[in-house]
Amino acid sequence: MDPGIYQEFKRKVRNRIAAMVGLLALVAAYGTAGFYYFEPMSLRDAFYMTIISITTVGYAEVIPLSDTGRMFAISTILLGVSSSGIALGILTNLVFEETLFKILRGKHMEKAIHNLNGHYIVCGYGTTGASITEELLLQGETVVVIENNPARAPHTNERTCFHLEGDARQDETLEQAHLSGAKGLATSLPEDADNVFVVLTARALNPDLRIVSRYKDADTQKKLLTAGANHAISPYQMGGQRLALAAANPILMEFIDKPIRQKGMLIHFVQVDVPEMAPIIGKALKNSLIREQSMGALLVGLVQKNGETVFNPGPDFRLDSVQQLLILGDDEQIKSLRLYLGH
Repeated sequence: MDPGIYQEFKRKVRNRIAAMVGLLALVAAYGTAGFYYFEPMSLRDAFYMTIISITTVGYAEVIPLSDTGRMFAISTILLGVSSSGIALGILTNLVFEETLFKILRGKHMEKAIHNLNGHYIVCGYGTTGASITEELLLQGETVVVIENNPARAPHTNERTCFHLEGDARQDETLEQAHLSGAKGLATSLPEDADNVFVVLTARALNPDLRIVSRYKDADTQKKLLTAGANHAISPYQMGGQRLALAAANPILMEFIDKPIRQKGMLIHFVQVDVPEMAPIIGKALKNSLIREQSMGALLVGLVQKNGETVFNPGPDFRLDSVQQLLILGDDEQIKSLRLYLGH
């Protein structure tokens, strides 16, 4: 859904609520001033008379009204009933429009998600899930977040970030996230048992999917790997390792951390997919022109189709079955390399 339409809808809601409150306040002010002027009563009593008049509850009058006061009370009742009806109509219309807007927005989101391919699915948008989503978006990936708590819903983007409200443990929800066309799935639900269940379900629905999961208890790691996760990671263990690295090797920590995590840095450490018909296939590394065509990007390693990772390959290493390149470079270098490879 176009963000401009959503902002326009919110503006309409604010304006209608303000109009409804303003109308009722105007009638209350009219009645209070009139009773105070036509009858010998205090402002408090005049306000009380106004309220029982416009709500037509039928309580006793504060004092017996004069003929003028009764005629004014009639006008106050008519205005109160009319304004209450208008306010109720505004409120009903607002609820109907909000419901309709949510339905249309949900249908639009489902259609957009169904057309995705090569996206990532993040199950759970707590602290870990939000961090995973942010990192994937910074790397230029498209993300579908599955979160059943509306209060924790992410800020969606028309092209790169989508929110699907539902239970990630259900087959239907994962299918709505277009699991069959996804590149990977990360599950970060609060309970380990739920993460194991998501991994089992996702692996059954898509045998080729790359799945990563978080866990809290050490015993769960083996269960996640057995269920089909490619990687099982403990945020607490990882956090401890990073803290130790920062304490003992701060320079190394800065070198590893900044290029990967900080937005706006010149240097990035990324994985670049190698298409089947890429010009480097079948060549020795020294003849591949990777460095020349990438404007000097540094090849740190590569991933073979069998899953083997080779770090710092030699110049005579043949690129016969390379699947990904591990590259250290700036935006322009990475863009140039992707263009050379045929992305």
